[in-house]
Amino acid sequence: MLAGFEDERSQYRLRLEDAKRRLASYQSRQGGKFGFEDELADKRRRLLEIEKELADDAMASASRIEGAG
Repeated sequence: MLAGFEDERSQYRLRLEDAKRRLASYQSRQGGKFGFEDELADKRRRLLEIEKELADDAMASASRIEGAG
């Protein structure tokens, strides 16, 4: 039972050290510019355009259905 406890404790220590390394890496990048910021902005704009087109198409389809009924 103690051997299992020691193994588990060792695993948690490894996870803690890994988390500390990742945290240091994230903190070093904090405040920096996101490398794909411009591309992300373009994709968000395109997504808004697509959503508007879909909404317009849905409204047009609904109007046609109401007019036919």
